[in-house]
Amino acid sequence: METEKVTPEVRFEELRFRAFRDGRLAASGEAAEAGYRRDTGDFTLETLSVLFPAVDGGPDARLTAPRGGGNARGREFLATGGVRLVRGADVATTEEARYLGSDGLVHGEHPIEVQGRGYVLAGPRFVVDPRVQALRVEGGAGLVAGGRGAAR
Repeated sequence: METEKVTPEVRFEELRFRAFRDGRLAASGEAAEAGYRRDTGDFTLETLSVLFPAVDGGPDARLTAPRGGGNARGREFLATGGVRLVRGADVATTEEARYLGSDGLVHGEHPIEVQGRGYVLAGPRFVVDPRVQALRVEGGAGLVAGGRGAAR
């Protein structure tokens, strides 16, 4: 019996997706291009935008990045190339951010800067809990109130 060979990689253009957790929409997004390896679960994304629905009546949060990739089976994701997260008037920027399904958190080992109305917060690394849309700056943080973050 002859076994048919199947190409392990699938490529997509203008991909739109939704992710659900416990029966509710946890995130939706799009990517200009995507690749998925059926044999390993690895995936790549180009020019991505992900919307996280509002929590507790607050505004939605949107993450954008030039590139991303990870493993669907391991529930891991790395956004790179300049990551931007916008929630209301607050804008956080960093070089990269990694989601780990093992703890459900987003970790950043590169500096982060958060600008909002009347403040700028910066630090060397961070952790985000997307379930409650909370950011924790770790390793020492600097806060400037009333400076260049005003009226952005």
